[in-house]
Amino acid sequence: MYLFLGLTMNFRKTSYASEKENIVPMINIVFLLLIFFLITSSLVPRPGEIIDRPSGLSNSRAKDPNYLFITSGAEIMYLGQTGEAAWGVIKKNKPVLLTIEADRNLVAQKFISLMNKLESMNITQLEVIVNDPINETQR
Repeated sequence: MYLFLGLTMNFRKTSYASEKENIVPMINIVFLLLIFFLITSSLVPRPGEIIDRPSGLSNSRAKDPNYLFITSGAEIMYLGQTGEAAWGVIKKNKPVLLTIEADRNLVAQKFISLMNKLESMNITQLEVIVNDPINETQR
């Protein structure tokens, strides 16, 4: 009991033992944010232009994340770099296996010249990503 201006004031003693906090809602929010960012992010940087893959017959799947994107205008993109910067990254990394995703409208002569440039850099193991013609929708 405390005396203040002649009045007695009764204060309850508070317990400092806090209740056990429930962290389940916080964990739920963290997992929802994780799922959101995994769905909206891209693990492999892709070019701004949409690449229309050619059709081909193969049952194997590409395994290497080192994609070389080639647009219909023969512009390249590798690991987020474009143009000469991409060629510099390729020279620096010297990948053993390179996975190519080229546009189906790319002129064959330009594609062959890009392949020759890769061969001059001693990159001879190449994979080309194509669409499955059986499961591809009619154009």
